[in-house]
Amino acid sequence: MLLQSVILENFRVFHGEVEVKLWPEQDSNESRPIILFGGLNGAGKTSILTATRLALYGRQSLGKNTTRKAYQQFLSDSIHKSIDDALQLTSASVSLCFKYGPAGKESDYKVTRSWAENTKKEVVEKLTIESESTSFDILTQEQLQAFLNELVPLGVADLFFFDGEKIAELAEDDGNVVLGDAIRQLLGIDLIRRLRTDLSTYLKDRAKKGTSKEIKAEIENLEADYAKSLKDYRSAKEQLDQNKDKLHQLTAEIAITEDVLSEKGGTWARSRQEEKEQITTLLTQKRVLSDQIREMLSGTAPLVLAEKSLKQLLQQLRTEQDQKKQALLKASLTQHLSDFQAELRRSLGKEADAAISAASCAAFGDILQGELNASPLHDLSEREFSRIEHMIEKVIPSQNKLFRERVTDLEKIERNLEQASLRVERAPDEAVLKEELDVLADQVKDQARLQQTIKSDSEEVRRLLRTSVDILRKLRDKEETYGLAVSASQSHTYALNTSELLKVFTQQLTENSVKRLESEFVRAFQNLARKDDISLKANIDPRTFSVTLTDKHGKAINKQQLSAGEKQIYAIAMLEALGRTSGRNLPIIIDTPLGRLDSKHRNKLIKNYFPSASHQVIILSTDTEVDEDFFRELKDSISLTYEISYNPQLRRSELKPGYFWQPQIQEAS
Repeated sequence: MLLQSVILENFRVFHGEVEVKLWPEQDSNESRPIILFGGLNGAGKTSILTATRLALYGRQSLGKNTTRKAYQQFLSDSIHKSIDDALQLTSASVSLCFKYGPAGKESDYKVTRSWAENTKKEVVEKLTIESESTSFDILTQEQLQAFLNELVPLGVADLFFFDGEKIAELAEDDGNVVLGDAIRQLLGIDLIRRLRTDLSTYLKDRAKKGTSKEIKAEIENLEADYAKSLKDYRSAKEQLDQNKDKLHQLTAEIAITEDVLSEKGGTWARSRQEEKEQITTLLTQKRVLSDQIREMLSGTAPLVLAEKSLKQLLQQLRTEQDQKKQALLKASLTQHLSDFQAELRRSLGKEADAAISAASCAAFGDILQGELNASPLHDLSEREFSRIEHMIEKVIPSQNKLFRERVTDLEKIERNLEQASLRVERAPDEAVLKEELDVLADQVKDQARLQQTIKSDSEEVRRLLRTSVDILRKLRDKEETYGLAVSASQSHTYALNTSELLKVFTQQLTENSVKRLESEFVRAFQNLARKDDISLKANIDPRTFSVTLTDKHGKAINKQQLSAGEKQIYAIAMLEALGRTSGRNLPIIIDTPLGRLDSKHRNKLIKNYFPSASHQVIILSTDTEVDEDFFRELKDSISLTYEISYNPQLRRSELKPGYFWQPQIQEAS
C-alpha cells in the first residue's frame, strides 16, 4: 500500500480544501521513504493521522466502544470553525488516495468520507470509494465500510498508524490487554471465530430437522428468551453509556460554573468563614507571643544590647579573681616560709642564715616579689563571680536565641494576619454570588444522582449479562443433547470436521505466529536499544498472550523495573515486530513518537528505525523532537517536508513545503 495524498476540506483547523501529497520521491540510487511534517503543538499535525484513520474506518477509528452519539458529536466538532461566527460552515470531508494490491497489479483508490449538519442539527455521513479497476456504485454504505475493513483490517492498521499515546498504552500494558487484542486482530482470529460461529449455526439448523416438535419448541423458546435477554442487556448498556456521557457533560459544566465563581471571587466567598476563624486563632497566638516577649524584656533580654561590654566585664572580673587568688597565696606562703626559715635557723645555726635566705628567694621569689593591684574594681566573692559568669556565658545567649525565635514567630503571625485580613476584605458577600452558588449546588446534586443511577445501571447491566449467559448455557446444553442423537449426513460431518479443523488451525497459527513475533521483537529491540539498556527477550503465552520479559541470562524481568526510555523502546520494538509478523506491506504514520525519549534513545530511532521501518514513513513531529541535529541525520532518507503553522487571527492552519528552518528538500513531481 502506498499513500498518494490526503485531502482535507474544512476539517478541524484547516479551512477550504487542502491537498497534501504523500507520495515519496525515489531517486536512482536509494529509497527516500520519509515524509516529515513539522508543527508546534496545536498546529494540526495530528489531523493528518486522524483524517487517514477517519477516511478508512469512520466511527471505528475512535475506538470500538464509541457510541453513535459520541461519533456524531466528533464529526460536528471536526467541522472547521470560521472566524466569522455568523457564517459558520456546516459540512466537511476527508479523502485518502492510495495504491493497493499485489506487486504489479496495484489499483488506485480514492476514499472520501463527507458529512454535513442538516437543519435539525443532525449529522449525515456519506462514504464513497472510487477506483478504475472496480465499480462500487451498487454497494450500500455498510458494504463499502466492510470492503475497507477487509482491505486493511483496523487491527492491522493500528500497528502501522499510531501515535505517542498508542506507544504509551503498549508500554504500560501490564495486563497485556492491548497486546492480546493486537495479536488477535493481526492473525485474523476474529474472522476464524466468526466462521466457526456460522458453522455452528449451520449444524444447529441441520440438527433441528431431525428432532421432535417438543425439543424444537423448547430450543426455540430458549432462543427467544436469549434474544430478549440480549436485547434488554444491550438496551440497558446503551442507557448506561448515555448516563456516563451525561455525567461527563455535567462534570464539564460544573467546572465551568466553578470557573465563573472563581472569576467573581467565589473561591474567596466560600473560604471567608474559614479565614475569619484563622484570624481568631492567629490573634490568640499573637497575644501569647507578645506576653512572652514582654516577660523576656523585663529580664535579661535587654543585656544583649551590651554584649561587648559584658564580655569586657567578664574578662575584668576573671583578672581580678586571679589577682585575689595570687594575693591570698602570697600571704599564706609568706607566713609559712617565715616559720620554715626560723625552724631551719634553729636547727642549722646562724651561719646558715644567708644560705636559707638565698634558697627561699630562688624558690619563691616570683611569688613573693610580684606586685598586685592594691585596689580591685569589683570585690566579688567566688560564688558571686560564678553566678555572673554563668549568666553572661550561658543564660544571656540562650535567652537571646529564644528571644529572636519569638520575634520571628511574631513577625510570621503578623504577616499571616495581614494576608488573611486581605482575603476577607477581597471576598464578596455570599448574597452577590447566590445565583451561581445555587446553580452549582443543583449541579452537584444532579451529579450525585447520576453517579447513583450509573451505579444501579451498572448492576442491572451485569445482572442482565449473567441472565443472558445462563440462558445461552442452557441453550448450548440442550443443543448438545439433541445434536448427539441426530444422524450425521455428509454435509453435517464436513461442517463438524471443518469446525474442529479451524480450532486446531487457530491454535497452530497462533503458536507459529507468536514464535515469529518473539524473534522479530528480539531483532527490533536490539536494533533500537542503547548499549547500556537491558538485553531483552519476550516469551509470549499463545493462550493468554501474557508477556514474560527475560534478560540475556534467562532471568525474568518485571516490566515496571524498566526505565521510561526502555519502556518506550520496548513498545516501539513490539509494534515493529507485530507489523513485520503481519506480513502486510503498509506505510507507517507516527505522530509525536519521540516525546518521552532521551537523546540517546531518540538517536537510535532516528538512525535505525525511521529510514527502514517501511517503504513509506510519515512522521508528524515538533521542532524539539526532530531538531536540527536529527534532521541532518535523516536528510538523506527524507523525500518531502511540510511545515504546519497555526494563524490565531484567522483561526486556521496553513501548510507549506519545508521544515521549520529548512526549505523543501525536493519538490514532488
